[in-house]
Amino acid sequence: MAKESGEMLGWGAVSVALSAGALLPLRRNAKFIMRTVPNIKSFFVSLLKWLATWHMPIGAVALALAIAHGALMYFSEGELEIREYMGIIAIVFAGVAAVFGAVLSKNKASSLIRSTHIGLLLAAGILVAIHILS
Repeated sequence: MAKESGEMLGWGAVSVALSAGALLPLRRNAKFIMRTVPNIKSFFVSLLKWLATWHMPIGAVALALAIAHGALMYFSEGELEIREYMGIIAIVFAGVAAVFGAVLSKNKASSLIRSTHIGLLLAAGILVAIHILS
């Protein structure tokens, strides 16, 4: 039972993290999307505003779910192998990225902080993909 619950928490973490991460590609492609599908403009602008408002809380929920997933899976399996270490490193990267994100929210003009935030999350995502596929 604990293993299945842990797996569900892991997939929940992935789903929620993808929701938080959707802000970047949607913002970067906003003009293209609104030009391609003009009828969606008001909905799309509302969606971007909503994602911008909830980006940090959604990210915090994703991090909490990932931590809960890791703890529950460890308690159900009782061992750490390379796959689990990949997950742990991904959570550490995401946690550090969250700190950079909090700093970024106070200093939105800093491209270095933004790049670090995105880079850490990209690395975490790659590690999560390896964790899932291995």
